[in-house]
Amino acid sequence: MFFFLSLVSLTLSNDCNAFCSECKNGRCIKCKENFINNNGKCIYFKQEILNCQLYIEGCVLCNHGYYLSNGNCIQVNLPNCIEHDQTGSCIQCITGYFINDKGLCQSCPPNCIECIANKCSICEDGYYLINETCIKGNIKHCERYDSLGNCDTCSFGYGVNNGLCEVCKVKDCQDCSLYDECLLCNGGNKRLFNNSCQDFIPTQNCKEYDTDFIECLDCEKGYYLEKSHCFSCPLHCAYCNSDHCNQCDDHYFYDGKRCSRCFLKNCIKCSSSDTCTQCEDGYYLYNNVCHKKIKHCKKESKLKCQECDEGFYLTVGICIQGVAHCLSHKNHGQCLQCAPGYFLTENYLCSQCHSSCKTCEGSSILCTSCHTGFIGKDSQCLTCMDKFCSKCTIDGTYCSECESDAYENHNGVCESCQRDCHQCDGHGHCNYCYNGSQNKTEFSQDGTCLYSEKNDEGNGFY
Repeated sequence: MFFFLSLVSLTLSNDCNAFCSECKNGRCIKCKENFINNNGKCIYFKQEILNCQLYIEGCVLCNHGYYLSNGNCIQVNLPNCIEHDQTGSCIQCITGYFINDKGLCQSCPPNCIECIANKCSICEDGYYLINETCIKGNIKHCERYDSLGNCDTCSFGYGVNNGLCEVCKVKDCQDCSLYDECLLCNGGNKRLFNNSCQDFIPTQNCKEYDTDFIECLDCEKGYYLEKSHCFSCPLHCAYCNSDHCNQCDDHYFYDGKRCSRCFLKNCIKCSSSDTCTQCEDGYYLYNNVCHKKIKHCKKESKLKCQECDEGFYLTVGICIQGVAHCLSHKNHGQCLQCAPGYFLTENYLCSQCHSSCKTCEGSSILCTSCHTGFIGKDSQCLTCMDKFCSKCTIDGTYCSECESDAYENHNGVCESCQRDCHQCDGHGHCNYCYNGSQNKTEFSQDGTCLYSEKNDEGNGFY
């Protein structure tokens, strides 16, 4: 049996007394049995059984291919079994096998693919069942038989006729179910329609056909469908039926008889010769006239811009390039608010904060918030004095949390865990090792990370 120590729960208690046997200054320095100290917090750990899937005070469910025995997961050794229970007994065999009285998978009778207690219920293709025995059929070109020995399914190119197989009767038919019911026509331009193979003649200007590629379902733009054929719409008409234009081409409108040209400048759609409904790209509609869009304007109204794109400010109805890294401007271009990481200068410009500051105000070094790994003191962002500390007190002298691969020694200083150790307790004792390479797994034994190499099958260690 192989096992290793593993962290199995990060459900922690911030209460020093919950899983702690000895506290100091509100921080745990010694945990109760079955708990380890992780930066002053007690984490539950236990022995992990190899190939165990579910723990409830011990292993209660093993991975697939293993069963539970005396608290350990044992590999199942049941040839031809594809499903087993948690006691190691087979509950489903592969095709062609059944479970015998000994709980093992036993082969079905010859040419049988499904049986119950050595009695066949379904035969292989080419055989049929008589008195629980598979008898080989002798009908030429037959692939599957019924219970009476008649052919049920013929091979490709043949169809059933009175229990026998005959060549497909339908002209130009490649495959059939019954000998006179075609399923597939020969290649080329032949298409199946009403149980006959007909020449396929593409419908001119057809955009979409039915699944058999016989009838046209939809025509291209400028054509309409009638009796599976595509007919041309009137001049300058994009979509129509047999007697009416539903939509004219761009720059045209329907006057009740035909599509007539509208001559409104920069107008792409109109409802009459002098009424525009949509302008060309780069223009907007106001008072039935298409006006050129104002550069960098997000919202226009009455020939003036109401709102500019980000990075621009509004003045006299137009948009002007604003101050770099500015989020909002005054109407005359002065910055009101800078982007995070920048501060507003006396000249209403945006200047970058110090690299340690997340945000600052009035000066690059007057920090209002710090980046990760820094602590704020007197408007400055300082690093922790402790090398392996991730969080520390406001003066940087006392560490409140060590890095994940470090531990707090008896002097309250963070020290790095041993090589290859991912998590260790307050005495440098490793509890959780890093994963190894593809053919090696690291595990902790007596507080030391060791390698265990997989064998050639990749399912064990030596």
